[in-house]
Amino acid sequence: MLILLTITLIIRSFLYSKGLKKSVHTKVRSIAVGNLSLGGTGKTPMTELIVRTLQEDSAPDAEKVIRVEDIQYDGLFAGEGLYDGDFGGNKAPVMNVRRNIAVLSRGYRRKSKGFLYVEPEGSVAMYGDEPLQIKCKFPSVTVAVDADRVEGVEHLQNKGCDFIILDDALQFRKLIPDATILLTTYQRPYFKDILFPFGTLRDLPWRSSEMDMIVVTKCPKTLDSSERMQWASKIGLRDFDPTTCRGVNKKGKSQYLLFSTVLYDKPQPVFPEGNVRYVHAGLCILFTGIADDIQLQRWLCEKYRIISHTKYRDHHDFTRADIASITELARRNPTAILVTTEKDAQRLKDSPYLLPDVKARLFYAPIRTMLLSAREQEVFKQFLIKSQTI
Repeated sequence: MLILLTITLIIRSFLYSKGLKKSVHTKVRSIAVGNLSLGGTGKTPMTELIVRTLQEDSAPDAEKVIRVEDIQYDGLFAGEGLYDGDFGGNKAPVMNVRRNIAVLSRGYRRKSKGFLYVEPEGSVAMYGDEPLQIKCKFPSVTVAVDADRVEGVEHLQNKGCDFIILDDALQFRKLIPDATILLTTYQRPYFKDILFPFGTLRDLPWRSSEMDMIVVTKCPKTLDSSERMQWASKIGLRDFDPTTCRGVNKKGKSQYLLFSTVLYDKPQPVFPEGNVRYVHAGLCILFTGIADDIQLQRWLCEKYRIISHTKYRDHHDFTRADIASITELARRNPTAILVTTEKDAQRLKDSPYLLPDVKARLFYAPIRTMLLSAREQEVFKQFLIKSQTI
């Protein structure tokens, strides 16, 4: 099976790279975020970081204009990369940074079909858990779902969206984005993994060389320059400079390598009737339905004693039996807080089986991704600005 999958992926990649299978460029500016594995790399928090970065950089009431000469480079973008340094007699262009942002996802495991705009009051069955999570966090941002990204982009373009974040789209080869970000985890990088079913990869490892930026996620909060250099070497980047976050891969392509970590905030109630006194409980009952919950466990252990941890598969739909089991655990431990993930909370909101006493104790831990250094944050920001520039 592994050999068959490898051959299939090689043939598919060859057909697309040679133009024998049709690919189209997006008509509006776009950036694709994804991974090579089956999940657990933090795509949704990274998508949220992109949205947050662009919103923080936006003018509140008008389209923001940034002049290149106003940006402090320190040689950061000299040569091949975001800016080539050649502005024709030192006349820097004006870059219109548009802020009509949209996020397009396939809406994994949703029950609906076709193109839909995500609404905060909607359901996981209608949109999928991750698009709904993004929309609830950023209600002013257009979020849509469509398995056919080409069709989805056309709908968003007609709506007037001028910058589209394509969530989990690196394997959708029919669409060519303007920029790509590949995520891989610190704990299990793609170059130490193999294809499913013997590993967790769903795509060929060498596809990493096609990406514009690689972000190592779920890192320790500090990494020194020597470890960053080791990572660059393992990824296959030569002449990597930790200051510019850039190197050249084996195909001669300039790539950016950044490092990020996961942060959690104080637990928030899943339902309006949540009793905030439970946040200060010493005991915790944890249940999760995500691919990798190690970081959440570690964070909770600093604040609570986890007396029970139930781990379900990724994107798990909580059944009546699951809720009954959680309810029984809660009643056997009446002073414990019930904690789940932000993504699981979206699915639990739709459950008809949760009783009032459980709802009062049910909380989720808000998650966000942060780049490890101010320099990386600036590189990331300028990368996004360039991705939006026509």
